[in-house]
Amino acid sequence: MGTWNVNINGNDTAQDLKSEYQAVFFYNDVDIALKKIDAYVRRMFDETDEEEWCNYYYSLADYMWKHGILTDAIRNQVIHMIDSDFGLNFGKKPVLKH
Repeated sequence: MGTWNVNINGNDTAQDLKSEYQAVFFYNDVDIALKKIDAYVRRMFDETDEEEWCNYYYSLADYMWKHGILTDAIRNQVIHMIDSDFGLNFGKKPVLKH
């Protein structure tokens, strides 16, 4: 997938999932919607694909926050991912030390 900026939604995965989030949260309560979106995403990739998993989880948390439905579980998972630097090194150029 492509990435064009450092914005949470600045990648193909987040953009592709946006319409999925809209539909699943429109038709389901939050708990059911989260189960459905997780099952859908896991058909394409899982936690072992750091870049895609971060694109998914960060965009999900962003969507939920902006719509006032962010759960403590999603918020805590994203905070843990950020604190552990999970997937945050993509696109960084190595620093050369002399």
